[in-house]
Amino acid sequence: MKNKRILIVTLVLCCGIGIFIPYYFVQREIPFQFECAIEVKGNTASPLSFYYAPSEDRFRFWTVEYRVRHNLQPIIEYDNLEQFDFDKYDYLLYYGRKLKRLYHSPWLTYSEDDCHYAPEIPLMNDIEDASMDTLYIYSIKKKGKKYRPPCP
Repeated sequence: MKNKRILIVTLVLCCGIGIFIPYYFVQREIPFQFECAIEVKGNTASPLSFYYAPSEDRFRFWTVEYRVRHNLQPIIEYDNLEQFDFDKYDYLLYYGRKLKRLYHSPWLTYSEDDCHYAPEIPLMNDIEDASMDTLYIYSIKKKGKKYRPPCP
């Protein structure tokens, strides 16, 4: 009877570890779609090359308001946002970088991200250099998950 309990506990632990390891360490791909590339006139100086815009307000902030505050020309005029569907998609804005791969995992959240205490999922990415005077816009479908850019 005692050996049977030990065997059952061992099997449960092995199954638990077998399920936990792939869940924790496996990188989950996030499908994305290229939307457009916009030439940026004037200075493209930006402290970051990647911005996450889950709403129209954040999108306007990064393409217009932030640039106006820093005496830069807006990238998109307020009237030209009808091509973007903020109810179905979140948008990723990359200055001078093209997105190759977008992913996340719990392990990367704790090992690569300085804000691992935040409730949102950090979007990890593989990028390649491109024209520095271009803003590349990508979209990801809203699926009820809350994403954010990784903390430096």
